[in-house]
Amino acid sequence: MPSGNSTRPAEHSAPFFEVLLACARPALDSAAAARIRGLARQVTDWPRFSSLALAQGVLPLFFSQMQSVCPDEIPADTCEEMRRSFEQNAKRHTHSLDELLRLLGRFAAHSLPVLAFGGPVLAETVYPSPELRYASEPHLLVHPDALCCAEELLHSDGYRRIQYAPSQHQAYFLGPATEQVFIRPDDQSGVVLRAGLVPRYFSVRLDAREVRNRRTAVAIRGRNVLTLASEDFLLVHCLDGTKLGWEYLGWTCDTAQFLRSHPRIDWTQLVQRARASGALRALRLGLGLAADWLATPLPSAIEQSLATDRVVQSAAAAVRIRRLQEEKDASNPLASYWLHFRTQSGFLGGLRYALRAALTPTSGDWRFLPLPRSLFPLYFLVRPVRIAIQLGRRAFRRSVANLAPYVPSPMEVTQGMLSLAEVGPDDVVYDIGCGDGRLVIEAARRYGARGVGVDLDARLIADALANARRAGVEDRVTLLQQDAETLDLSEATVVMLYLLPATNLRLRHRLQEQLRPGARVVSHRFDMGDWAPDCTEVLTLPDGATHTLYLWRIKHTCAHAAHP
Repeated sequence: MPSGNSTRPAEHSAPFFEVLLACARPALDSAAAARIRGLARQVTDWPRFSSLALAQGVLPLFFSQMQSVCPDEIPADTCEEMRRSFEQNAKRHTHSLDELLRLLGRFAAHSLPVLAFGGPVLAETVYPSPELRYASEPHLLVHPDALCCAEELLHSDGYRRIQYAPSQHQAYFLGPATEQVFIRPDDQSGVVLRAGLVPRYFSVRLDAREVRNRRTAVAIRGRNVLTLASEDFLLVHCLDGTKLGWEYLGWTCDTAQFLRSHPRIDWTQLVQRARASGALRALRLGLGLAADWLATPLPSAIEQSLATDRVVQSAAAAVRIRRLQEEKDASNPLASYWLHFRTQSGFLGGLRYALRAALTPTSGDWRFLPLPRSLFPLYFLVRPVRIAIQLGRRAFRRSVANLAPYVPSPMEVTQGMLSLAEVGPDDVVYDIGCGDGRLVIEAARRYGARGVGVDLDARLIADALANARRAGVEDRVTLLQQDAETLDLSEATVVMLYLLPATNLRLRHRLQEQLRPGARVVSHRFDMGDWAPDCTEVLTLPDGATHTLYLWRIKHTCAHAAHP
């Protein structure tokens, strides 16, 4: 796990996505309001729509717009659930901003200059009201020479770096230009530490030193916070969005809101900087999505360049199709590689990207084949093989709509999840996306529980059944080849998840609706948005890699359960 599982194709796209787009515009006129009311009447499954809005990172903005335009169109129970999410998001933003300002004070006291952007800075300076933006962690840009000191300071404050390879090898696989995520387990505060701005496999030359020199200050709560200059932020934002496939509509909302709140952008300088760095197509893609989806006005010269750039037009169409189908790039690596390739600068830029993407080692290569440090040069051969296998598996399962790609959890993590859930002999443990069945097998073998593994991949189900027989627990383990979104969870006392973030959000309503009070839900690595966990644990394995586990206990049960 995560593992293959399907999602229903029905009720994707049309009304759902169009309503989100209409509500996500920075400004609504009477015609837009009338369109929202008409589209809202076409929505029949409001709980599912609420989950989609949350998964796309626009629920706060959507809820606010709907309340002002047509509050009576949302059923009362769904409206109340959205209201709770809205209020919880506002609290998360306040906490994130408080923590950011505290951290900036700590960095200043240690003479560590940092630039803060994204997250609470973006919400405070770009949106009409900060609670309209989905709360997220801030990004801190530091000088590479100060990176170790910044890490030590965060560590002393209780933060732990999310590691995907042993700490002694982290620099080799990540490099100084790759972002590093830190989480403080006791209150789930997060921060992204960056010494560079562009993934090293991109053929983009954006000098972080020059960006730091062009910094500006914004006033937040009466304090001057150093951040990126407007033109630099827009360029970095579009590069980040392209890197992640513009997976969430909320990122395009950020673009539109930023343009609305910064009418004096030096477009000539921005385009020159983007062209010189090789990021012009990434910039055009981000701007084009904001113009196409959210009717964001752009200068005529920018509109003309978008109209004549067929590559960007094609890339934008592909992004829209994936959003309509609720596909995530993590389940389709080829889509990510192809989008990255097309947005590089010219044929040579695309060729450089292809070579770097094929040959630059990552922590995924280490997990695929852990080698001793002396043999690390072999990863230049291992990586192309791993990519070929990854794409081959995708092609083999291309007819299956996955909830998540299959990535086996280490046994230490499996045992940690079972321990966190306090599994006992009276429990019925469901593992959604069970893969080879290791979790439900361990629940039956070690704790005497009954296990139910669910996966859509027939090959994995067959492997899991064989593993259960070898372990001698086939009488206490049931394996189901089934769509998780049609699964009856009413008998489960424990549900285990290692899926993608958007998938967790889509399943959240089903968990709250079907599970009985006292049932436990444990997720590996990914949370449930604004559904606050009862407990968070960070496991550090012998190889130095860290894994975050989240636990929720169901406290209510009804047709539309309240948040526990």
